[in-house]
Amino acid sequence: ALLGMLTIYAFFCTASYLPLADAAVPTFVAPLVTVAGAAVALGERPPRTAWIAFPVCLIGALLVVQPTFAFGRGARHLPAIGVLSAAAQALFGGCSKIMIRVLSGGIAGVGAAATPGAVEKEHPLTMLWYTNVACVLGMGVIAAATPAMTPAVATAATESPATLTALWIASSASGFAAQMCVTTALGMAPASAVSPIHYTAVVWATSWGAMLGEVPGAVES
Repeated sequence: ALLGMLTIYAFFCTASYLPLADAAVPTFVAPLVTVAGAAVALGERPPRTAWIAFPVCLIGALLVVQPTFAFGRGARHLPAIGVLSAAAQALFGGCSKIMIRVLSGGIAGVGAAATPGAVEKEHPLTMLWYTNVACVLGMGVIAAATPAMTPAVATAATESPATLTALWIASSASGFAAQMCVTTALGMAPASAVSPIHYTAVVWATSWGAMLGEVPGAVES
């Protein structure tokens, strides 16, 4: 629940400071964390293609972020807090999926091979309940410790309270649905097989970003 809360908080920070196409970078890295962690902790044996994908995914992330050490003067100079939030999201998100797999009965015991159903299987809604409780309490503490920020100037399309409320509800509903789908999937399939599906998020993020006027460069594409 704590890892889930940290993942969600890091996601909101990432999406707030980076364009949507860049905010999708953690989807390149998080599956790598999950695949490696599941191989060590759960005894899963990912296919060789998953290991081959490691350097490809890392190169893809570098092409999007374009750090100074690799691109020199051509670096994009993205906000440091956005890049750090993306890294935290990838780490916490990858680890949380391993925990969900364990709670879903994906491990027989410490050091044992992955055996779905070998331990009591928690219901997806139970895991989501604990995660959401942690989010409410944890986000409250973080909000209390965060200095007040001046709101950004709203655009004409989002300045009405009704529109903002509708967007907030839609964000909450879609976020819960996404959590439910991932949690359910991790109870039915190995973590190393579920995580790579997140790569499709790059396509969706780029599409939504285009609707908001964000056009990725040639290197990012």
